[in-house]
Amino acid sequence: MTRGLTREMSGRAAARGFNASEYVSRPAPQLAAHFRIALAGPAIFSMRFAFRRPHFPVIIVVGDYVFGATSPAGLKKCLRRALRPGIEVKLLDQTWEWFELAPDSDLLIPSFLNRTTPSKRAVVALVNGRANRPPEAPLCEPRSLSSHTREDIFAELLALLRTS
Repeated sequence: MTRGLTREMSGRAAARGFNASEYVSRPAPQLAAHFRIALAGPAIFSMRFAFRRPHFPVIIVVGDYVFGATSPAGLKKCLRRALRPGIEVKLLDQTWEWFELAPDSDLLIPSFLNRTTPSKRAVVALVNGRANRPPEAPLCEPRSLSSHTREDIFAELLALLRTS
């Protein structure tokens, strides 16, 4: 076995039973942080971060649903209840950088295709237009965003996501 690598069966292989061709290599713990997410059923989904971890808190976009998480445990909880096969998962961290779940993988990576920082108005529209917003939940008003810092807007959006 190569030094510094461990072997772990992917969640898909665990759900179907043992299949040696679906083993995946995982870097040693000092190179990639990881945690396990138990999905519905016997499968275990192992989440890994590549290159760097997102700075918490994060805004999680799963399809049309938007959630907020303040810690890795909160991220794990949100993904456990919302993650389904074939749905795009993106995260916006506190530094306003996008992360995405690699397709057909358990790897959370910084977005290489979309390196531009999202505008304040676009993130407010994303949170206000989410599919999981209760009808009575307050909206974040997109007026005078230029006078507010990104940190203030991010904190306000997380507060809205926590209350709904």
